[in-house]
Amino acid sequence: MAFGTLYSGGTVVISPEPHFDPEHLWRLADRERVTFLVIVGDAFARPLVEAYDRLDPPADVSPLTVVLSG
Repeated sequence: MAFGTLYSGGTVVISPEPHFDPEHLWRLADRERVTFLVIVGDAFARPLVEAYDRLDPPADVSPLTVVLSG
């Protein structure tokens, strides 16, 4: 996915965090205006949904059009 995006002129954003931090990921997606998010199943999806509900202020992820879970 990343190479396909790069080869087509897109931008790939990789979190600098050494561990999975759902709140940080939402803030990063907001700051970088992420449009496509690739995650790893329920191990990521459930904590992401729970963290999103707790964000104060909420993250603006309106550009996010696809969440791909593999």
